[in-house]
Amino acid sequence: MLENLGPDGMSSEESSTEGVDTVYRVKPLPWRRDITQYMDIIDNQRHRDADIFPPQGTKPTKRVRGTANPSSTRAPVRELPQSFYDEGWLRGLNQHRREALNISKAKFEWYKLTITQ
Repeated sequence: MLENLGPDGMSSEESSTEGVDTVYRVKPLPWRRDITQYMDIIDNQRHRDADIFPPQGTKPTKRVRGTANPSSTRAPVRELPQSFYDEGWLRGLNQHRREALNISKAKFEWYKLTITQ
């Protein structure tokens, strides 16, 4: 999923503080399928296993996702499998804009994930 989306397929964030901690408010991408569940799993695992990740690089930080956050204006990533795009957003495109996406014919199957603690 992350390899397909690449950096341009990731949501942008606005930072704020809660107490003394920095919190990122994730701006949803209107064109992208809702992947909140998958990103939460990745973020939670990074917090849970902080001792096995190298100390350099970005530190795990709380991210708040939700529809109350302002939407990102980042342009849609082209050539993704159709399952990466929000179905309602795709339906709202005219033929020219849909063709400009050059949607990949590759299949990407989404799985329902559950985490046990």
